[in-house]
Amino acid sequence: MTVMKYIPILFVLLCGLVSMDAAAQQAVPPKAFEIHKDQDAFEFLSGRHNSSLMDAFAGDIDKAFKSWVHMLRAMEAFSKEVSYDIDGTKMLFKVFWNEDGSIASIAFFLRPNSRNIDPTQFAVFLKAFTQEYKLPVVTDRKFAHYGGASFPVYAGPRQQK
Repeated sequence: MTVMKYIPILFVLLCGLVSMDAAAQQAVPPKAFEIHKDQDAFEFLSGRHNSSLMDAFAGDIDKAFKSWVHMLRAMEAFSKEVSYDIDGTKMLFKVFWNEDGSIASIAFFLRPNSRNIDPTQFAVFLKAFTQEYKLPVVTDRKFAHYGGASFPVYAGPRQQK
């Protein structure tokens, strides 16, 4: 008879473990997504990547800015490589990097004055870009940067190679 009183407790514990497992599986954020369509992923990533791009470059604003422009130009070059036209698009990005400079995820918001593109196809493009690009920096913690972008990129004259 005493075993019977523990059955409801076991049931509750098992249900809790199942729901925790489901939550853990959902906690893996997408590689690229629209900010307003996945607030949970945005908040989750923002909490885990709470250091800034400036921190990754030890407070050197010039290096941080050049690295941001480098990434945008690499994105532009990648779009040409895969024949995906991003010229005329304007957006806000929040890029989440891992300690080794690889991109964990990119959240984006297309600005109202952007050229009209399909956000789902753009997310597919960004996901492919995250697998190709690595920021040339290594840090001891995850970091992120929130900034605007317009394509084609113009941030002063391009340096000759």
